[in-house]
Amino acid sequence: MKDNASNTQALSGGEIPGYDSTGRSPYSQAEIFSLFAENNMELTDTTMLTPALRFDHHSIVGNNWSPSLNLSQGLWDDFTLKMGIARAYKAPSLYQTNPNY
Repeated sequence: MKDNASNTQALSGGEIPGYDSTGRSPYSQAEIFSLFAENNMELTDTTMLTPALRFDHHSIVGNNWSPSLNLSQGLWDDFTLKMGIARAYKAPSLYQTNPNY
């Protein structure tokens, strides 16, 4: 990402107290990859258990594991009860990880 606009001053020729306008790089980058696995386990004809695991790697903020567990129980022909628990994660944007922004 190159964003020169985030490194400019609001007023032409204006000074912002405490702001150093020199030496700030407009460039930022990060590498992100993820792996995901899940298993649908049919416990009975009407019960499905689904454990899952997601791994995220972010080159700046590190690694994160996000597990989940879901259960689906068929009660009648047109009615299914579903429940689950999970941990969520959102990788930060380049703006959030750039100390020059």
